[in-house]
Amino acid sequence: MNTINNWQHVLIYGYGREGKSTEKFFQKHYPRITITIHEDTENKDISNVDLTGYDALIKTPGIPPRKIPKDYKGIVTSNSDLFFNLISEENHARVIGISGSKGKTSTTMFLCHCLNKLNKKAVTAGNIDTPLLDVLDDFQSGAIDFVVAELSSYQLDSLTKGPIITGFTSYFPEHLPWHEGAEKYEKAKRKLWTTEENTTLFVTQKYHAWALNGENNSANIIPALPIAENLFPTMSAYNAQHMRENFGIVAGVLEYLELDKNIIPKAAKDFVGARHRLEMVGKFADRIWINDSIATNPEAAQAGIMHYKDQLGAVILCGETEGSNFTEFNAMLQTLDDIQIIVVKSYNLGVDKQINMQNAVLVDTLKDAIDKALKLSPAGSVCLMACAGKSFDHYENYTKRGEEFCALVKNL
Repeated sequence: MNTINNWQHVLIYGYGREGKSTEKFFQKHYPRITITIHEDTENKDISNVDLTGYDALIKTPGIPPRKIPKDYKGIVTSNSDLFFNLISEENHARVIGISGSKGKTSTTMFLCHCLNKLNKKAVTAGNIDTPLLDVLDDFQSGAIDFVVAELSSYQLDSLTKGPIITGFTSYFPEHLPWHEGAEKYEKAKRKLWTTEENTTLFVTQKYHAWALNGENNSANIIPALPIAENLFPTMSAYNAQHMRENFGIVAGVLEYLELDKNIIPKAAKDFVGARHRLEMVGKFADRIWINDSIATNPEAAQAGIMHYKDQLGAVILCGETEGSNFTEFNAMLQTLDDIQIIVVKSYNLGVDKQINMQNAVLVDTLKDAIDKALKLSPAGSVCLMACAGKSFDHYENYTKRGEEFCALVKNL
C-alpha cells in the first residue's frame, strides 16, 4: 500500500459502520486529504464513477470485490487493512486475529475476557461491534494492551497486511455469492495466516490437516486441544463440545503469550458471551427458550441442536440458504425423535426448500413459529431457534431477527 502521507484524495465506498469510522479517522488524523463518500445502493455502484485521481479506494466489508473495476483493484484498501498497516511493529505482536466459518465471535469474546481477567487491558474489534480504526489511537498510546480482532472473510479478502498471532475455529463454504465461489471464499479465509510471513496459527484439531494445505503457507500451525468439560454454568451452551474445541484456541494463545492459561476455569464462571449465539432468553410459558439467530448456516445450527438434543421439545428453522449444503443436516434431523421441527417460509431459497418437510410444520412468520412451538412442545423442554439460514429473507440482519425472537418470547 502506498504511504498514506502522500495521499491527497480518497474514496470511501460504502457508508455503514466501517465507512463512518474511516471517515472520522481521516478527518482527525489527515484533514488535508479530500474524502469522497460513495454509498452503495441497488442502483448506485461505482461502475460509472470516474476513479482517476483517487489515491485509495477504501471499501467497506459489504461491498463484494466484483463491484470494483479491474483497473483500480490495486488501490483498494479497507478499515481493517489500514489498521494493520498503521500499527507499530511492537503492537503488531499484540493483535490476535480470530476467524472461522462458525465460532469466531464467541472465541474472540472469551479470549478478551480471559485477558481482562489477567488484568490486561484488552478489547475486541473488527467484525464484532467496533471497527479496528476506532481503537487505533488508544492502542498506539498504550491505553490498550491487546486487541482481539474478529475478522470475517469479507474483511480478510482486502488485507495486504494482517495479524501474526491467529486462531481459526472451523471451515465450510458460505457467503459464496459474495466471494463468487468456494475457491475464493477459502482463499479469503486462508489470508488470516498467509498474509504475513511466519504467522503463528492455533486451529481446532478437526481443521488442522486442512489448514496445513494450501499455497504460501509459511505459518507455524498448531492444533488446539479442547478445554476441560463443564467449566461453564449449568445449561450454558459454552459447555458444548464444539465450543470447548474453539476455546482450546484461547488456551493456546494465552500460553504462546506466556500468560496463565489456568485463568480459563475462573473466566468461564462469569462469561456472558455473544448475543444471539445460543443465547438463553429465559423460561417463559414453562419452556426454556434459546436464541441462536447467529447460526446462519446448517453446520452452526446443527452444533446447537446436538448440544440441546436431549432436552429439546421444538426447533425453529428459518432463513435463506443459497450456497449451503444440507446433506449432513438432513441426516441429523432424521435422528430427532419426538422433537417438533417448525420452519418459517422463505421468499427465496430457504430452509423450507432444503429439508424434508414431511415431518415438519411450515408457518408464515416467526411469531407463528413461536406459537406453534409452544403448542407442540412438552412443558419444561427447550425451544431452540436454530435458524440454519441467513436472515435476509425477512430481516435486515441476524441481530434484528434475534431481537424479534426475544421480544416475542418475553411476551408469551
